[in-house]
Parts: sequence; structure tokens; C-alpha cells
Amino acid sequence: MKNKMKKHVKAKLLSAISILSMIMCGILVVTGLRGANRELREEQTAQLNATLYAIAYGETSAYLTDEVRAYAVTGLEKHYDNYMKEVNVDKNREKNVELMKKIGLTEDEVAMIEKVSGLSNGLVPTEEKAMQYVKNGYKQKAYNLLYSDEYEATVAEITATIDEFQVKLQDRMQKRVDQQNKDFLFMVGLAFVEIIIMFVIQVLFVKFVLRELINPILKIEKKMIELSDGDINSALDVQIDNTEIGHTAKAVYYFQEFQNEIIKYIKQFN
Repeated sequence: MKNKMKKHVKAKLLSAISILSMIMCGILVVTGLRGANRELREEQTAQLNATLYAIAYGETSAYLTDEVRAYAVTGLEKHYDNYMKEVNVDKNREKNVELMKKIGLTEDEVAMIEKVSGLSNGLVPTEEKAMQYVKNGYKQKAYNLLYSDEYEATVAEITATIDEFQVKLQDRMQKRVDQQNKDFLFMVGLAFVEIIIMFVIQVLFVKFVLRELINPILKIEKKMIELSDGDINSALDVQIDNTEIGHTAKAVYYFQEFQNEIIKYIKQFN
């Protein structure tokens, strides 16, 4: 007789494995997808914020140029006040640079910001001189300074550098978002694989129940019906072992042998 694991023990073991696998798959799927989705949202938010900060930086630089030129042309104090307030109080350029650095800038991007800062600082003496001309009543001289070829070239270089910086920053942030999107899709694929594994385990469990429990029981049922109808010669196609089904099959086999012995005994006396 083969020494096999009890059917009820095997069924409990497979049930435990099946339940454990479902729990583990559920935990992995939920935590994995939530983590990947959270990181994707964070990258998308960082990309949006970095873009907005870069645009605000460029707009502030252009704002200073517009205000100092407006002051030179009109002589209105509000433009002078706007310019000085931005430079000395609001400092939006510096604030946006710090915000971008918190998100993360590469060495090349930092170098471009420093280049813009250097060019902007180089314009300050010209702008201060122009504003002093306006205060002294020499608006034409101020106008000539702020619309000179040298000033125009520096402003154009600042604008071009800021535009290039924005493009590079957006491209880099988009690559980060794309990578996070790939990671998210990978987690979705992994979750799909885990679901398949769980499905396979369930199929194996069902096959076990059918092969090891249901089918043998049906065969034993059929054999008992045959015995009740007087058929004591056909064999029982169930393996005899130390499992519950095996013990039942052994009992049926002994019962069938006992019936054959009784019939032989009766025939001897007849």
C-alpha cells in the first residue's frame, strides 16, 4: 500500500496555499499600483510646477525690461516703482529659481540660470543710469540707452537662454514622467501576472478536488450500486492507499471478496 498524504490534509493545504496566494496577490497588486500611481502623479505635479516656475521666471525678466523701458518713454513713476518693487521686494526671479532647485535642476540647467542672472545683473547699471536720466529730465538719453544695440542684444540673449532653459527643463521632466508611466505599466503587467498565477492555483485546486475526491467517490458509488444489483465480479478502478478514499476503496474491495467467498461457499453445498 502506498503511503500518501491524507486527502483532507492535502485539500486543506491547497486551500491554505490558494487563500494565501490570493491575499499576497491582493496586497502586492494594491500596494504596487498605489505606489506606482502615486509616483506618477508626483512626477506629473513636479513637471507642471517646474514648467510654471520657468515660465514665471521668464515673465519676470521680461516684466523688468518692460517697466524700465516704459519709465524711460513715459516718465511715469508707477513704472519706476514697479521696477524697484520687483528688484528689491518681490524678487520673483529668485523665488522661482529656488522653487525649481527644490524640484531638482541639472548642472546644465543651473548654469543656464546663472548665465541669465549674470546677463540681467549686467543690465542693472544701464537701467539705473537710464532711470537717473529720466529723473534729470533726459528721457531721450534714457531711451537711447535702453534701445541701444548692445542692450537689445543682451535682452535677446536673455530671452533665448530662458526659452532654451524652458525647453530643456520640460523635455527632461517629460522623460521622468514617461519613465514613471513605464513603471506604472510594468506594475499593471505584474499585477496581471499575479492574477494569472492565482487563477492557475485555483484551477489546480479544482482539478485536485475533481481527480482526487469527486471522481473516486463517483466510482465507489457506481461500484456499490453494481454490488447491490448483484455484480460482484467487476473491478473497482480506485487505487488502494492510506488516504480516506483509499481506505474506502479497500473496504469495498474486501466486501466484494467477502461476497465472492459466500457465493463460493453456497455453491459447494449445492
